Amino acid sequence: MVDDLVPTEPDATPPGSAATKRTASPTAEEQPRKSARKAAKVAKEGEVWVGAWINDARARMIAASEDPEIHELVERWARLEATLGKPEVRKGYQLDAKQRPAELTAWLKKQTPDTAPPPSIKNVTDFLARFKAYYYSLQPLKRLAGAKLLKTDCNATDWTRLMKGSRFGFFSLVVSLTWLQTKATTKKDKVLVHTMVSDAVWVLGEMALHATSSV
Repeated sequence: MVDDLVPTEPDATPPGSAATKRTASPTAEEQPRKSARKAAKVAKEGEVWVGAWINDARARMIAASEDPEIHELVERWARLEATLGKPEVRKGYQLDAKQRPAELTAWLKKQTPDTAPPPSIKNVTDFLARFKAYYYSLQPLKRLAGAKLLKTDCNATDWTRLMKGSRFGFFSLVVSLTWLQTKATTKKDKVLVHTMVSDAVWVLGEMALHATSSV
């Protein structure tokens, strides 16, 4: 079955429902402490994946968002990383850097990108457009249909360019989407981020069908 990937609105919540009720937002000083405590709790309760950095990154990304789909994205990435079992320093297991946004490249060059704070993104809409182009450039050719991505059957060879472990692998896409999910402010940007997160969740599910350890 082939489905077109088109932007879809996040599920609407009826006014007055419990989900619409929010407590006061934490202050700028409280937020880092709250996120750190939540990350520690997630790390303690979660599984220990291949490499301590994976578990740390997983905990931080989950703690930074309350979106269930972001949580699913992170969990699927962590499971794929564990299956691939590739050392994060091994050469040849990195995503193609061509078209990768400069902000992401600079961030990845930090000594510990999995624990570094998000980069300063001055124009979120512009960054999102460049990130989308980069994300599309890594997809199997059979998925490309103009401005759309098709959800179609792909084999292990088709996923070769995307099925990369390590900090410079699929993690770089996942962490970028977690940034964008919190930074997008316009309706158009939010819808696009939602669509890309949903697609990345699907991609990870498909790659999991073909993933094997290469250690």
